[in-house]
Amino acid sequence: RFIIEADYDNSNEENNDEDNKDEEDLLDSDSQNPRRIGTIDEIRKNFLQENRMMIWGEAGTGKSTTLEYLAYMDAIDWKNDNKKPIPVLIPLGILTSMNEGVLGYIAHKLSADDATVQKLLDSGKLNLFIDGINEIPRDNGYHLQNLRMKEIKSLLEQYPDNQYIISNRPGETAEFKGV
Repeated sequence: RFIIEADYDNSNEENNDEDNKDEEDLLDSDSQNPRRIGTIDEIRKNFLQENRMMIWGEAGTGKSTTLEYLAYMDAIDWKNDNKKPIPVLIPLGILTSMNEGVLGYIAHKLSADDATVQKLLDSGKLNLFIDGINEIPRDNGYHLQNLRMKEIKSLLEQYPDNQYIISNRPGETAEFKGV
Protein backbone atom coordinates (compact mmCIF):
# COMPACT_ATOMS: atom_id res chain seq x y z
CA ARG A 1 0.00 0.00 0.00
CA PHE A 2 1.10 3.49 -0.74
CA ILE A 3 -0.21 6.70 0.79
CA ILE A 4 0.20 10.20 -0.59
CA GLU A 5 -0.79 13.33 1.25
CA ALA A 6 -2.44 15.73 -1.19
CA ASP A 7 -1.04 19.22 -1.54
CA TYR A 8 -2.21 22.18 -3.60
CA ASP A 9 0.61 22.12 -6.15
CA ASN A 10 0.10 18.45 -7.18
CA SER A 11 3.70 17.83 -6.13
CA ASN A 12 3.59 15.15 -3.51
CA GLU A 13 5.79 13.08 -1.34
CA GLU A 14 5.26 9.61 -0.01
CA ASN A 15 4.33 9.99 3.62
CA ASN A 16 6.32 7.42 5.54
CA ASP A 17 6.71 9.16 8.90
CA GLU A 18 7.29 6.59 11.62
CA ASP A 19 5.87 8.94 14.25
CA ASN A 20 2.41 8.69 12.67
CA LYS A 21 0.98 5.44 14.05
CA ASP A 22 -2.13 5.29 11.80
CA GLU A 23 -0.01 5.71 8.72
CA GLU A 24 2.70 3.36 9.92
CA ASP A 25 0.08 0.65 10.40
CA LEU A 26 -0.98 1.02 6.76
CA LEU A 27 2.50 0.76 5.29
CA ASP A 28 4.23 -2.57 4.83
CA SER A 29 6.55 -3.04 7.77
CA ASP A 30 9.13 -4.79 5.60
CA SER A 31 9.17 -2.05 2.97
CA GLN A 32 12.65 -0.65 2.48
CA ASN A 33 11.71 1.58 -0.46
CA PRO A 34 13.28 5.05 -0.50
CA ARG A 35 10.91 8.02 -0.38
CA ARG A 36 9.34 8.67 -3.75
CA ILE A 37 8.88 12.33 -4.63
CA GLY A 38 7.10 13.93 -7.60
CA THR A 39 3.63 14.40 -9.00
CA ILE A 40 1.17 11.62 -8.31
CA ASP A 41 1.16 10.74 -12.00
CA GLU A 42 4.99 10.51 -12.09
CA ILE A 43 5.06 8.39 -8.95
CA ARG A 44 2.42 5.94 -10.14
CA LYS A 45 3.92 5.55 -13.61
CA ASN A 46 7.62 5.45 -12.68
CA PHE A 47 8.07 4.41 -9.06
CA LEU A 48 4.94 2.65 -7.87
CA GLN A 49 5.49 -1.05 -7.46
CA GLU A 50 2.12 -1.47 -5.79
CA ASN A 51 -1.19 -1.37 -7.66
CA ARG A 52 -2.78 0.60 -4.83
CA MET A 53 -2.44 4.19 -3.80
CA MET A 54 -4.35 6.27 -1.30
CA ILE A 55 -4.45 10.03 -1.66
CA TRP A 56 -5.52 11.71 1.50
CA GLY A 57 -5.81 15.28 2.60
CA GLU A 58 -8.11 17.81 4.12
CA ALA A 59 -11.06 19.35 2.27
CA GLY A 60 -10.04 21.51 -0.67
CA THR A 61 -6.56 20.08 -1.19
CA GLY A 62 -7.34 18.78 -4.68
CA LYS A 63 -7.94 15.08 -4.12
CA SER A 64 -10.98 14.84 -6.40
CA THR A 65 -9.48 17.16 -8.99
CA THR A 66 -6.33 15.02 -9.05
CA LEU A 67 -8.34 11.84 -9.59
CA GLU A 68 -10.33 13.52 -12.38
CA TYR A 69 -7.11 14.64 -14.04
CA LEU A 70 -5.49 11.21 -13.77
CA ALA A 71 -8.59 9.51 -15.18
CA TYR A 72 -8.64 12.05 -18.04
CA MET A 73 -4.97 11.45 -18.84
CA ASP A 74 -5.51 7.68 -18.74
CA ALA A 75 -8.50 8.07 -21.07
CA ILE A 76 -6.27 9.86 -23.57
CA ASP A 77 -3.67 7.10 -23.22
CA TRP A 78 -6.35 4.44 -23.74
CA LYS A 79 -7.77 6.26 -26.75
CA ASN A 80 -4.29 6.25 -28.34
CA ASP A 81 -3.59 2.63 -27.35
CA ASN A 82 -6.61 0.50 -26.46
CA LYS A 83 -4.32 -2.14 -24.93
CA LYS A 84 -3.78 0.21 -21.97
CA PRO A 85 -6.08 -0.04 -18.93
CA ILE A 86 -9.44 1.69 -19.09
CA PRO A 87 -9.89 4.41 -16.46
CA VAL A 88 -13.07 4.61 -14.42
CA LEU A 89 -13.71 7.43 -11.94
CA ILE A 90 -16.06 6.34 -9.15
CA PRO A 91 -17.37 9.28 -7.07
CA LEU A 92 -18.67 7.48 -3.98
CA GLY A 93 -20.76 10.44 -2.87
CA ILE A 94 -23.27 9.86 -5.68
CA LEU A 95 -23.75 6.15 -5.07
CA THR A 96 -26.70 6.67 -2.76
CA SER A 97 -28.75 3.57 -3.55
CA MET A 98 -28.28 0.20 -1.89
CA ASN A 99 -29.47 -1.28 -5.21
CA GLU A 100 -26.66 0.10 -7.38
CA GLY A 101 -23.24 -1.13 -6.34
CA VAL A 102 -19.75 -0.22 -7.42
CA LEU A 103 -19.65 -2.95 -10.07
CA GLY A 104 -22.98 -1.78 -11.49
CA TYR A 105 -21.65 1.77 -11.60
CA ILE A 106 -18.56 0.62 -13.50
CA ALA A 107 -20.74 -1.29 -15.99
CA HIS A 108 -22.95 1.77 -16.46
CA LYS A 109 -19.96 4.11 -17.01
CA LEU A 110 -18.45 1.74 -19.57
CA SER A 111 -21.81 0.95 -21.21
CA ALA A 112 -20.88 -2.68 -20.70
CA ASP A 113 -22.62 -5.75 -19.36
CA ASP A 114 -21.63 -7.47 -16.13
CA ALA A 115 -19.72 -10.22 -17.98
CA THR A 116 -17.56 -7.66 -19.79
CA VAL A 117 -16.78 -5.83 -16.54
CA GLN A 118 -15.90 -9.16 -14.91
CA LYS A 119 -13.54 -9.99 -17.80
CA LEU A 120 -11.86 -6.57 -17.57
CA LEU A 121 -11.40 -6.91 -13.81
CA ASP A 122 -10.06 -10.47 -14.11
CA SER A 123 -7.50 -9.39 -16.70
CA GLY A 124 -6.35 -6.26 -14.82
CA LYS A 125 -7.54 -3.93 -17.57
CA LEU A 126 -9.06 -1.23 -15.34
CA ASN A 127 -7.60 1.73 -13.52
CA LEU A 128 -10.14 2.54 -10.82
CA PHE A 129 -10.14 6.01 -9.30
CA ILE A 130 -12.30 5.69 -6.18
CA ASP A 131 -13.12 9.15 -4.92
CA GLY A 132 -14.23 10.11 -1.46
CA ILE A 133 -14.38 7.32 1.08
CA ASN A 134 -15.40 10.08 3.49
CA GLU A 135 -18.23 11.09 1.14
CA ILE A 136 -20.11 7.80 1.22
CA PRO A 137 -23.63 8.76 2.31
CA ARG A 138 -24.31 7.77 5.89
CA ASP A 139 -27.70 6.38 6.77
CA ASN A 140 -28.97 5.20 10.14
CA GLY A 141 -26.92 2.17 11.06
CA TYR A 142 -24.29 2.99 8.43
CA HIS A 143 -25.63 0.22 6.16
CA LEU A 144 -24.69 1.99 2.92
CA GLN A 145 -21.22 2.91 4.18
CA ASN A 146 -20.60 -0.68 5.33
CA LEU A 147 -21.80 -2.02 1.96
CA ARG A 148 -19.51 0.33 -0.02
CA MET A 149 -16.52 -0.52 2.15
CA LYS A 150 -17.15 -4.25 1.63
CA GLU A 151 -17.45 -3.70 -2.11
CA ILE A 152 -14.17 -1.76 -2.26
CA LYS A 153 -12.30 -4.26 -0.10
CA SER A 154 -13.67 -7.07 -2.26
CA LEU A 155 -12.40 -5.37 -5.42
CA LEU A 156 -8.96 -4.94 -3.86
CA GLU A 157 -8.80 -8.57 -2.76
CA GLN A 158 -10.40 -10.30 -5.75
CA TYR A 159 -8.84 -8.24 -8.54
CA PRO A 160 -5.32 -7.26 -7.44
CA ASP A 161 -4.01 -6.72 -10.99
CA ASN A 162 -6.02 -3.53 -11.53
CA GLN A 163 -4.68 -0.18 -10.39
CA TYR A 164 -6.60 1.46 -7.55
CA ILE A 165 -6.23 5.06 -6.46
CA ILE A 166 -8.49 5.97 -3.56
CA SER A 167 -9.03 9.41 -2.07
CA ASN A 168 -10.02 10.08 1.49
CA ARG A 169 -9.58 12.50 4.35
CA PRO A 170 -7.16 11.76 7.19
CA GLY A 171 -8.47 9.64 10.02
CA GLU A 172 -10.41 7.17 7.90
CA THR A 173 -7.48 5.41 6.22
CA ALA A 174 -7.37 2.69 8.86
CA GLU A 175 -10.32 1.04 7.07
CA PHE A 176 -7.84 -0.51 4.62
CA LYS A 177 -5.40 -2.13 7.05
CA GLY A 178 -4.39 -5.57 5.80
CA VAL A 179 -5.93 -5.14 2.35
